[in-house]
Amino acid sequence: MNRYDYLCGGARIVARRGEQITHAKLTDEKAHLILHLYRKKQAAVAALNEKYSAKGLAARFGVSVRAIEKLVSRESWGHLKGNPHE
Repeated sequence: MNRYDYLCGGARIVARRGEQITHAKLTDEKAHLILHLYRKKQAAVAALNEKYSAKGLAARFGVSVRAIEKLVSRESWGHLKGNPHE
């Protein structure tokens, strides 16, 4: 196809995708599974972030987000050594 054909709306050439590419290492089925697993991981991360983020912990313990940030960075409660819950 040359520029004239393109401008005149000639036959549209569509690039090969997915399994149409002869050297593709994934199949459509595997790609769908990967997308499903990735979305599942993202949902789990979002749930953990909601529960264990500074904001989530602050709400759980009734303190400010800044109090949690200072605790985690050891700006406050620096005298604590180790973790008795591990």
